[in-house]
Amino acid sequence: MSTLDKQIEEEKQRYLEFANLNKGKHIYIYGAGKQAIPIADFFMENNIDLEGFCVTDKSSNKKFVNQLPVYQIDEIPYNEAAFVFGVRVQLNDEIEEILRGKGYTNFLPASDLIRYIGAYGYSFYTSPMIEITTKLGCAVNCKYCPQELFIKEYLKIGNPEKVLSFENFKICIDKLPENTFIEFAGFTEPFFNAQCVDMIKYAKRKGHRVNLFTTLRGLEEKQLEELLKIEFEEFVLHVPDKEGYAVIPMDAKYIEMVRRLSEAKKPNGNSFIDYACAQGTVADEIAELLGNDVRIYVVLNDRAGNLQDACLYGRRGIRGRLRCELSRDINHNVLLPDGRVILCSNDWGMKHVMGNLIYETYEQILNGIEACRIREAMNSEDDDFVLCRNCFQAICEGDL
Repeated sequence: MSTLDKQIEEEKQRYLEFANLNKGKHIYIYGAGKQAIPIADFFMENNIDLEGFCVTDKSSNKKFVNQLPVYQIDEIPYNEAAFVFGVRVQLNDEIEEILRGKGYTNFLPASDLIRYIGAYGYSFYTSPMIEITTKLGCAVNCKYCPQELFIKEYLKIGNPEKVLSFENFKICIDKLPENTFIEFAGFTEPFFNAQCVDMIKYAKRKGHRVNLFTTLRGLEEKQLEELLKIEFEEFVLHVPDKEGYAVIPMDAKYIEMVRRLSEAKKPNGNSFIDYACAQGTVADEIAELLGNDVRIYVVLNDRAGNLQDACLYGRRGIRGRLRCELSRDINHNVLLPDGRVILCSNDWGMKHVMGNLIYETYEQILNGIEACRIREAMNSEDDDFVLCRNCFQAICEGDL
């Protein structure tokens, strides 16, 4: 068992011990976003009762999460209550101060390991995953996506396939383990490939769990009907911003599709859209449509140093043995239109081409020369060969 796996198990025990100490009491999760949901899932998996979620100001939050109510701290009806922090660790002190100011002293602060606590987060971390780049180039032309760098590197080998055909997609998917997550995202808007919906349905028929990140550009209204019938693990909507950093025209067709998605529900009663993201200030009309049922995040990073902008979050020159916070092994990769497989969704400069899934087996790619060099560099103290030394999602084992 790796150091991180041990830490995850210890973290689960920390939550279970807190719940047992407060058995029969009123337990709330402070927070109602992406950090809070894994804890709620974990408690439900272990038959631990929750009163609901608690936030400082519920005007910008959902009314219900996982079918549990979201309360504002002023609305908590009990003098004695227990709180589990479901927020980023940077907010621990702020939340503690709020609770103490209300007279509450029974709480459990958050840690950096929240994402792994629930079954979904842990499964995502321990399972293989491959992102699908359905074609070369993206007309959304997001300011914070290094499209020019990617296209330049992609075309260096001559005249590669620029669109992933359905036939080649099937060849690649058929080689993957069944527990592989298939994520339609990659380096373009997935629906700029007209066969994307068919690809999604094929991946589901093969038994894969599927995530989708989309701006909806390229999607036809009749295809939306098919999407709404698909059970996604995560459906993430990239929405327009006032600054125009992402080219997403808000015509009548687009507005209607967002409206229908915002009204749709998953079988468990949660919103069909898990969350939305933007590259700037969200357009008012979209914010109004999504309302409090869909959280909108604006989190920008420098794509492991592939973007040079002081306003973007990033890290440089990380030393020590490395692991990725998203995966146990180097098996969260990106499939390109011609079958090439690169290390991850931050490898816009194609520094680590691991093989070609059309012509090689999945096992050959994960155990090939490039994969071995990547692992060797990650297990060293300072080998700069690997992209991860400049990635905000890298974990140094010395920090665990």
